Amino acid sequence: MAYNSKDTAAFKGVWVFCEQRDGVILGTGYQLLSEGRKLADDLGVELCGVLLGSGVNEQYAKALGGYGADKVYICDHELLKDYTTDAYTKVLCDLVEDKKPEVFLIGATNIGRDLGPRVAARLHTGLTADCTHLDVDVEKYKAFLKTTSTIDVDNTPFEDTKNLKMTRPAFGGHLMATIVCPDYRPQMSTVRPGVMQTQAFDEAKSQQTVLEKIDVQLTKDGEIIILHDESIDRTTDGKGWVKDLTLAQVKELNANEKFGDAFPVQRIPTLREYLELVKNEPVLTNIEMKTGVFQYLEMEQLLVDLLREYKVEDRILITSFNHFTIMRMKKLAPELKYGFLAYDWRLDAGEYTQKNGIPCYHPDYHNLTPEVVEDLRSHGIEINPYTVDDPKDIRDMIAKGVHSVITNCPDVVNRVRSEK
Repeated sequence: MAYNSKDTAAFKGVWVFCEQRDGVILGTGYQLLSEGRKLADDLGVELCGVLLGSGVNEQYAKALGGYGADKVYICDHELLKDYTTDAYTKVLCDLVEDKKPEVFLIGATNIGRDLGPRVAARLHTGLTADCTHLDVDVEKYKAFLKTTSTIDVDNTPFEDTKNLKMTRPAFGGHLMATIVCPDYRPQMSTVRPGVMQTQAFDEAKSQQTVLEKIDVQLTKDGEIIILHDESIDRTTDGKGWVKDLTLAQVKELNANEKFGDAFPVQRIPTLREYLELVKNEPVLTNIEMKTGVFQYLEMEQLLVDLLREYKVEDRILITSFNHFTIMRMKKLAPELKYGFLAYDWRLDAGEYTQKNGIPCYHPDYHNLTPEVVEDLRSHGIEINPYTVDDPKDIRDMIAKGVHSVITNCPDVVNRVRSEK
């Protein structure tokens, strides 16, 4: 369907443009995320940060979550390293046309004042410049007016809508004007730096990232599929090793056989099908290479080639219990991020992981004692334990300060993370 800025019902979510210069995110972005969090909560929608640049630091992107972002869209390209009007305008317009946010906030910096109007004009929507106050909730807006204006709020009719009410100074600051954009989307505003308060940084929300984890196996004819076991016996209606079956044979299997009629027939997906699904989504994918029983040596180059084909190298974490696999992969594709999975206890987990040049360590969460946490931290290693499903264990991992958890129950993790 063609993009239509007047189809207001098709738009959902609050976005913030997080401006960076020389790889450092400006404070305006954090201020707007804090304000955007309030708007998103009042609307009951997601808050997304949008970050453009080259060689974007993943930790910077994750840190945006600490200021309220539920999701971060990263547009990474060498042509976006430095701001240019045409490149940034095109990228943002393409992204808006694809995802359709209802509200889009941009800092009123030198760049924002150039970028915002051009994006709004190309998207055929309105923009209010230099705003100092934003509301979507009518009662909150009325409370604001009671303290900042001479309007008889109680006796003035207000339209009860969730349109963004954008307030800005007018006539040299002698008047305040509130502007709405009821008929077009997204509702766009540039906001003056320093007028919105930055919320306290939430370390837990920043660091406790739920990873999208998939396990991969290799078929007889060289196709990478997503399946936990090396055998198809436990999870499908077939029998045998994946390595002895062609993709066509695998696709005939029902991976829902054990659940009866509760769900429709489920076919085993290929990694290519998964990458096609998430290639434009800000998803960090943890690919576990299941090479503990069979080494699948030929899968290593096939995997690297596939990830490079989809240009998702910056959103992939490769892990395996077979550390020889990880070290070979590191030679093949040093640009990827890697982690060691570990069943057992190690006295030197931090030193071992660091000396091999691996940034992440994924232990069984039962083995993650305070001493192990301190050892890994002292060597600068990210800690991502598995498989943490129980709320009590999730709280324990958060208290220990792990970077993220691997879980079968992301809904439970999100609920625990939202606890005050």
